[in-house]
Amino acid sequence: MSKYTLTLRNNSTNPSWTFAIYTNAPISNTNQFALAWLTKRVNSGNSVTFTWELKYSLMFAAQGFKNNVPWTENRSVEVNPNSWDQNAALLSYSGGDYQFQLEPKKQPADPGKVFINTDSTVPSYNSSTGPTVALAIATGDDGTPTPAIGGTSGPNLLHTFTLHPSYYIQAGDVEQGQMADLDTLNNMQEVTYVAGTYSADWTLNDQNIWVPTNQLVMAGV
Repeated sequence: MSKYTLTLRNNSTNPSWTFAIYTNAPISNTNQFALAWLTKRVNSGNSVTFTWELKYSLMFAAQGFKNNVPWTENRSVEVNPNSWDQNAALLSYSGGDYQFQLEPKKQPADPGKVFINTDSTVPSYNSSTGPTVALAIATGDDGTPTPAIGGTSGPNLLHTFTLHPSYYIQAGDVEQGQMADLDTLNNMQEVTYVAGTYSADWTLNDQNIWVPTNQLVMAGV
């Protein structure tokens, strides 16, 4: 499986920014929220290269959505959209705690989707205790499952995660895993990968505007 890379360069006049990558992969039957998926503090004149591959895990947390608060998963299971045995997970509740496990052959295999089912034992959503669910994408050289997009949950739901996410970059003051409403985030720049392309390179210029690095090179900047 091909690895994606995204290099971000800080040529701004700000001495230090946190660069963050967000994703947007729609989730059905949920109030969706963004997670600061990949972050790194980058001083002026420096750069960072993030890597990931399109290997997916599903997660849940006994935690509600709170803007600007980090989301911390309770458990994750690796899923495969191409496998009828491994494309869905089940969230249930028993003895005062959640259970989260693969649910083989529950949903038809669809290369563009993975699923979370919740049963009748799952408590109704609470802003403090959740539950919330998330899609994670494998990051770094070791393929660590890192939560990328989340949503609220509750009893008797089917959450369908549509894969092949969009990517957005931002410079600001943000923590890894911080929850946010994607529609309210400022100064976001979408980064696209055309078919057969797995790398991108963007620069935050001295006007605090994101520009593809190759445009700056061609311009002699």
